[in-house]
Amino acid sequence: MTSKPLEEIKFNCPHIESCNGCSFKSLDYNFQRQTKKERFEKALLESLHYTGSIQLEFPTLGYHRDRADFISFSGKLGLFNKAKEFQELKTCSLLSPRLAAYFQKLQLYSFPINKGSLRLRVSAAAANFNYGLWLDFANQDIKKLLEEKKTLQKLIQEGIFIEIGQKGKKLLLDSDTGTLKLKDPEPHFWFSGLKENQETPLYSLVSSFTQPSMKLNILMQRLIVSLLSQRQYEFGVEFGSGIGNFSALIQEHSKFSFFLENDPRNLLALSKNIKSDKGRIITSQKEWNKELNDKGENFFKASKLFLVNPPKSGVGELFNKDPNCETLIYISCYLDSMVKDLLSLKKYGYKIRQTILFDQFPQSQHFETITKLER
Repeated sequence: MTSKPLEEIKFNCPHIESCNGCSFKSLDYNFQRQTKKERFEKALLESLHYTGSIQLEFPTLGYHRDRADFISFSGKLGLFNKAKEFQELKTCSLLSPRLAAYFQKLQLYSFPINKGSLRLRVSAAAANFNYGLWLDFANQDIKKLLEEKKTLQKLIQEGIFIEIGQKGKKLLLDSDTGTLKLKDPEPHFWFSGLKENQETPLYSLVSSFTQPSMKLNILMQRLIVSLLSQRQYEFGVEFGSGIGNFSALIQEHSKFSFFLENDPRNLLALSKNIKSDKGRIITSQKEWNKELNDKGENFFKASKLFLVNPPKSGVGELFNKDPNCETLIYISCYLDSMVKDLLSLKKYGYKIRQTILFDQFPQSQHFETITKLER
C-alpha cells in the first residue's frame, strides 16, 4: 500500500453536526481514510480475489469543490437533513475559496419560491463568466421567477450566467428593455482537464455533471496518464464520454478514437472538447454496431484502449460480450457496480494490473476508483 501525505488543512465547519451534506461529519480524517481503504480492500479481496497492491490517494480534507448543489427553501439556501428538516447554511467547508465567495454573494438574494434545487459553479480561468447558476425549479416556479423579473435581472447584472430547467436553457437579459428570454443551451469554459500534460479549459454547461473539483480532476487525470504510460493504440473507445473530460487522454494515446455519448446537453460540449479529425462521436448502439460491422476484422485485430466511466448502475449490457481490447481503464465511485462489472471482465481473462483509490469526496463515505485491466 502507498499513500501520499495529506495537505495540512484543519477541517472546521460550524454546521458539521447538523448538516446532512457530510455523512462522516466530525469523524477523525485518519479514521475516514482507514474506513475507505478497508472497504476497498475487502471488495477487491472477497469478490475479485485480488491481493495485489492498491495505490491510495487522499489529496485534501476539503475546501476543494468548484461546483455544489443546494436547496432554496423559503428564500434561504441550505440542505435537508436526515429528518427532512431544512438546514440553512451560511458557509460550507467543502467549497473552494472562489465558490465559497460566490455562495456568500448568492445569499444576498431571496428566490420568491417555496422550494427548488440549484447548482453553483465557478468557471475555469479562461472563461467569459466567473459564476454560473443552474435553477432546476418546477415549471410553475420558473414562470413565477420570469414574471417577477427583479431577482433574475439583478443576478445577470452581477455577471452571473444562468441556466434554467432540465434542458439547461440559458437566460438572456435585454439591457435596453429589461426583457428576459430563454435560449438554447450554450457551453462555456465551466471546467478544466488535462491536454498534452497541461491544464486546459473544457466546455460544459453549468448544469452538466462533472467531477466536483477542477484541481482534483487534474490530479486524477495525471494518475490515469501514469497508468497508460507512453503506449499508443490503433483505436481508443470511450463509453459514456459526458462532456469529454477524459477524451483528450484517449486521443493522445490512440491514432483514432470513438466517443459514445447520447445525452444532448453533453454532446454540445463534447463536440467542442475533442479533436474531430482524430475522433468520432457515436450517439446510439445502432450506430456503434454499424461502425463495428464496417470496420470488420481490421478493428477486431487492432490494438485498442477502452475507457469506461459508468453511472451508478454500472455498464449495463456492455460487458455481455468480450470487449476485446488490450487495455481497459475502469473509473467508478460505486463499489457494488464496480465489482459486478470487473467480475464480468474477469470471465474474459482480464486481470487487474493496477488500481487506485482516489478520495475526491472527503467527509463522505464515497470515493473514486481507477483500475487498469489487461490480458
